[in-house]
Amino acid sequence: MKKILILVDMQKGFLPTGEPRVKDLIARTKQLIGLDAGIFDCVIATQYVGPNKMIQRAFSWDLYPGEEGAEFCDELEIPKLADYQVRKCNYSCVSPSFLQHLFTINNGKMPEAVFVCGVDTETCVLKTAADLFECGIQPIVLIDYCWSTGGIEAHLSGQTCLSQLIGDPFIWEGPLHQKGLKKKVKALLTES
Repeated sequence: MKKILILVDMQKGFLPTGEPRVKDLIARTKQLIGLDAGIFDCVIATQYVGPNKMIQRAFSWDLYPGEEGAEFCDELEIPKLADYQVRKCNYSCVSPSFLQHLFTINNGKMPEAVFVCGVDTETCVLKTAADLFECGIQPIVLIDYCWSTGGIEAHLSGQTCLSQLIGDPFIWEGPLHQKGLKKKVKALLTES
């Protein structure tokens, strides 16, 4: 099984870099996906680009391709560090074509599990994880690599919803390391 990470919407419009928690998130995420980390076989970065009439109507905002807020966070060097970039106009990137892409990446087999992290915990991360789960792929959410533009309450509420949707054992806290990762995932999937 390939170790695949879906890095959700780490974009300028969603990451107020003046906030200490966001600065820390960016630094930890860069370490997670860095070239010398070697943790993942494949990193897929999603990018919300809109327009989505429903989101526009509900929240009176949207991002569009080429706008400053739609661009990836510069510090993460996503064009250099991500293997693939997926543009989307919905909360989730999961679609039949995306699932086919995962199948191809994983040597012609659907992955048993995929790692997920990013922004916003209670919307895009949650929806992506739930969609993967409903398609028979176990999402493992790296919660310490997630955040919400709605602040800590929104982030924690997303974490609570994730534990109800995909199961608490699949929400991982703390730093992630290469050593023993495949074995830990395999054991977790076998237990469940």
